Amino acid sequence: MLASLVVWPVAAQKQGGSAAPVSVGVLDASKLPDISGLRLGISLAESTALMKKMYPRGVGQENGGPFGPQNQTAVGVLRGQGDGRDAAGVDLTMPPNPQVVWHMARDLVQPNVAHNVLVAGLRQKYGKETYATGPGGPVTDDSQIQQMWWVFDEQGHLMPQAPIIRGVPFGCGGTYFNVTTGVPFSYYRAIMSGGNPDSLPTICASSYVGVVATMSNQPILMDLNMDIVDMPLLTRSAAATGAWVKGQDDKARQENLQRSQQQKPQL
Repeated sequence: MLASLVVWPVAAQKQGGSAAPVSVGVLDASKLPDISGLRLGISLAESTALMKKMYPRGVGQENGGPFGPQNQTAVGVLRGQGDGRDAAGVDLTMPPNPQVVWHMARDLVQPNVAHNVLVAGLRQKYGKETYATGPGGPVTDDSQIQQMWWVFDEQGHLMPQAPIIRGVPFGCGGTYFNVTTGVPFSYYRAIMSGGNPDSLPTICASSYVGVVATMSNQPILMDLNMDIVDMPLLTRSAAATGAWVKGQDDKARQENLQRSQQQKPQL
């Protein structure tokens, strides 16, 4: 499955003075990382069906919008809640783009899984992590790992290392991980308006697909938080939504001006 949206120009500069940006092209959802089968780039229908399998008691929806003079809305967020801490959130691109997943998070209950077994399982699934941290920052002792980061491009190529800025690879994604509320919609709104939330580095908007796993460093674990975000997909789709809304607003203003020329003044 391929998902193609309005593509922004890509800067070829380096970020952080060490590693070059990963490659950029059309997003290939089949090659991107997943959480429990939920994958970046899949459609609203596909993600809804998967969420309903995970959470048969019901999947909630929240609207994105309203957009433009017609106050149009679309499904912006899917939410599921299971037993205990089991919960998931999915964020979707907005019209006029095809509605596909650009961010998702899940709190996964772990039935007394050994820390080393979970770390090994994550590496088997996603590859060797780009970056790992523990109580005092970067760690080389696996037993101290509390967070593992993987950086991909949109073709699924894994970056083996990345400069760490503000505690995260390239300075991307640190504010995005929240399974309960998802990514604040203000970020989508800000990019729609031509802004750059938190002054995100160029590579975040052009190339960054990030995966982060958060856990305790205790020998036996009870839960795991997983989060995946496609920043280029967010940026492209929000920019396209902004242009679409602006076109609607401009058209409505012109129509109102034309109608006003036909009105007789009350004197």
